[in-house]
Amino acid sequence: MPKSSISLLIIACAFAFQRPTAPAANAIVSLADAFATGWMLMDTNGDGIADFVNGKIVVPARPSATENAAAANLGARLGFGTTGLTLPIVVNAAANASDGPRIWVGKDAVPTQLSAELATVTPKLEAEEGGVFALRGNLAVVASDDRGLTAGADAYAARAPYQWKVSGDKLEAIAAAVGSGTQLVGLTYKFATAGVYRAILRSQTPVTIAALSAAFASNHLTGVRQVTVLGGETPVEVMNPKTPVAETPAAAPQANDAGAPKRLDLATLYTSRGLFTGTQRMPIPSSLDARLYVPAGPAGTAMANLAARMGMEATGLTLPLANSRPDVTVRDVRTQAVIAGDSVLSMKPARNSTNKTPQSRNRKPISRRAKAKCESSTKVSLGMAHC
Repeated sequence: MPKSSISLLIIACAFAFQRPTAPAANAIVSLADAFATGWMLMDTNGDGIADFVNGKIVVPARPSATENAAAANLGARLGFGTTGLTLPIVVNAAANASDGPRIWVGKDAVPTQLSAELATVTPKLEAEEGGVFALRGNLAVVASDDRGLTAGADAYAARAPYQWKVSGDKLEAIAAAVGSGTQLVGLTYKFATAGVYRAILRSQTPVTIAALSAAFASNHLTGVRQVTVLGGETPVEVMNPKTPVAETPAAAPQANDAGAPKRLDLATLYTSRGLFTGTQRMPIPSSLDARLYVPAGPAGTAMANLAARMGMEATGLTLPLANSRPDVTVRDVRTQAVIAGDSVLSMKPARNSTNKTPQSRNRKPISRRAKAKCESSTKVSLGMAHC
């Protein structure tokens, strides 16, 4: 079966976009809204619109697929918040420079000299629990396992500055409800669990259990399951007596019922005729019509930078857009797909068409729609061409 895939060579280069003439002093990160203008997102010309990303997302020297996918979704959210960026936004810890704010993804990405400090704000994370923590004016996204890292990075990228429900209570309300002198230093999320799993604050003055119970009674912590306050001899913890209500998940993108999928062209990749949707009346990239299937290593880090560019180009964004699941099949692909050229998913169509074993002849054939989707996938390659 001939493939009509497009090979996409990702080159980490600058896209239009001008570095500030005089770098501003780093603002202190607000965990309650790290995607607001003033920390990593900057307004360089004073028009009230962020137009520059002054910092990096850092993955470990040997990033896993999960770490790359987490960085991709965070990068897409940063890209969505700015009208200009200079790639690469996502960099490897081994090549990381020290200028500008940082979001470290994975424990191995955090500088060794900060590990002890990170431990003071990081609770003993449960299985499938991950979080985002303020660390020396930067952020660290860490977890106990891959599911936890995915939960922490994806929920924070998609939900902040809200506790959970968009247009509901904001993260800044947590410290305000607990009392003055407290600072939000950590947020954890748990896989397949609605709401902030734990909100971690540091207080300059003693905080009692009664005060935390009163904070929950204020009804301003509707998206938080537990609050932990550090600063005393022992942490003070209180559970929310009301369980945050899970939202109905958004419907998964479906294949275009109008017919065959779009044929991708590098010349129009970042338009409504490429990886985005639009209308004839408003032919601008209104939302994404693609998902990234992210591998480990340099290819996955390059794809994370593509995610940042895609976030910047879109006027609407649904996260997560990056996926690291190793068990994805061709039938799971419901939109345009960006895959690594040597990934397992990219090899499946070829195997289906060439390996005609007696067992394979008895299998149900792949649907025409799924086959067309696979053929129109964009392959990501570093220095390699594919036919």
